[in-house]
Amino acid sequence: MKKLSLLLTSMAIAALLFIGGYEAIENVRYYRWHADFGGTAWLGTVTVPSDNPALMWEYRPHARHKRIRTNNFGFRGDDVEVAKSPNTVRIAFIGDSVTLGYGVEEELIFVSVFHDELQKKLPQTVEALNFGVDGYSTPQIAELMRAKVADFRPDHTVYTICLNDFDFTTSAGEKVRYFRKPTSFFLVKLEHLYRKMRGLDFHTYKFRKNRDQVYREILDMKAVAEQSGGSFETALLPIFPQQVNSFAYYPHDEIHQDVEAFAKSRNIPFTDILKVFRSSGGPPRAYSNDVWHPNADGHRVIGERFAQSFLRNHPDLERPQP
Repeated sequence: MKKLSLLLTSMAIAALLFIGGYEAIENVRYYRWHADFGGTAWLGTVTVPSDNPALMWEYRPHARHKRIRTNNFGFRGDDVEVAKSPNTVRIAFIGDSVTLGYGVEEELIFVSVFHDELQKKLPQTVEALNFGVDGYSTPQIAELMRAKVADFRPDHTVYTICLNDFDFTTSAGEKVRYFRKPTSFFLVKLEHLYRKMRGLDFHTYKFRKNRDQVYREILDMKAVAEQSGGSFETALLPIFPQQVNSFAYYPHDEIHQDVEAFAKSRNIPFTDILKVFRSSGGPPRAYSNDVWHPNADGHRVIGERFAQSFLRNHPDLERPQP
């Protein structure tokens, strides 16, 4: 028993020394990387640290970077007043870099397409406000809703969900890691090795891990929207697997079905954009710049469908007389 106890103690000490050494080495690497990363990823030009620790980062007002320009509140698009003008329908879109329209000209992103399509159908002035921020996951988007979007008192809020919203750490182009140092590099490595050894798909793994929290955040967004006097709805965007030749072979139907079932069970209007792309034909790569970001054609499809779904979900809106 003494030998066994000594062996276990020795193993525990060795493990602690190994983990401590690993953490020390990774901390040195982290701060070296942190210094280099500070000059990339729009940092300083558009992206700046947020005073809100839950947001971590936000956009600088009146900034420009490649195709992106921000307004007086630091969101993509024209300047806007907090108070809504009379005879105006204000729709707020919240989400990540897909909602932002990363890589696509402003007039071609789905928020702009939605605005143009809706304005053709309604006599009121349509305001489609784009609150997309690249790298945000669902908890950040929910905090954005509470801290900023609610102040604009939109008539309707649309959360465009991406599958990487279920990942709270690694899908942000390293921004989470930059603004919030990992508590333990060793635990991060263990999780990565576990997923790799099990052969678990990234999106499915993150969905199963964080599903319940994401659903709680969505319910909170709904409550905030309704407290501000507006409605709330969701839409789920597909990823665009570049090696898949048809949306008929899309690998994440289970996730889409689960999100739709959740939304319906809570009376949240829901649009599954995957179904639209399936009916449009063509491979995923025809509508995208990469696995997550639609190209201009993809944004057109999304924007047109959003406009159709929105009018169907809100038959109370005024229509022009024939």
